[in-house]
This record gives sequence, structure tokens and C-alpha cells, in this order.
Amino acid sequence: MNIEEQVCDLEHAKKLKDLGVKQESIFYWDWHSDTCYSVKFIPYSCPGLERYSAFTASELLDIIPHRITIEENKPFNSFKLRMDKSFVCKDMNDGDKFSMEYIYILNYECDTTCDDLNWIFNKMFTGIWDKSIANAVAKMLIYLIENGHMKNEK
Repeated sequence: MNIEEQVCDLEHAKKLKDLGVKQESIFYWDWHSDTCYSVKFIPYSCPGLERYSAFTASELLDIIPHRITIEENKPFNSFKLRMDKSFVCKDMNDGDKFSMEYIYILNYECDTTCDDLNWIFNKMFTGIWDKSIANAVAKMLIYLIENGHMKNEK
């Protein structure tokens, strides 16, 4: 697996920078032109070029909140981060032949419990998925900032 597959893609890196996410990563997308860009390890990144943090999944998981609270639907307004690895089937119209593609799903799940009823109100906050774990976390981070559930660092 090459490094470009282990970091968020250029589109999400640009959006995260535009939203004010602190540009601290060990990898950067060096942007030369619309047709020329590459991922560089920080000591080899070119300082004169436009750079965007090419966050790894680990770096993004350090930024994203493990829990969010919203104003509506109290007491069912506290949500914890949930991440699943699943798959989608492709080429299902070709008889018995199909292929699987793994995906990563991020969601915030309501974590309010009711002791007297002994159940969990499992309302989901939102659901985002991608083939790349770094892109899935980047998409969720973008969603949270754009919808006011997380403060940006501008």
C-alpha cells in the first residue's frame, strides 16, 4: 500500500485546511499545480509550495471528538463515536459472481441509558463511510465542523 492510500486525499485535506483545522501532520500534500501534487514526509516537503496536511487516520482520530452533545432531544442528546468495518458487494447483476469492497463507517450513536427500563436508546446522529479509513474520519470531521458540532481552530 502506498502512502497516498494511508492519508486523507487532497480534496479532504484542502477542505480541512479551509475549515481551520490546525495543519500539523507528519505528511503533507505538496501542491504544484492542478495536475501535479504529491505526498511528502515533512522533512522533504517543499516550503515554497502550497501545502495541505495529509492526515493519517491516527492523526484524525486524535482530533475528532469521542463524544458530542446536541441541544435537542434531552436527555437523548449525548452521542459517542462508533466506527465499523463492513463491506459492500459489487457486480451483483452478474449471476453468482460478485466482488466485495471493504468500507469504514463512522457514526455517532446515542449513549443515553435508562436504568429502570434496562435499554439503550440507540438513535444514530449521522453516518459517513468511505473505502479509506482516513477519508471516512476526514469526512466526519468536516461534517462536525460545518454543522457546528465542533469548533474549528481558526
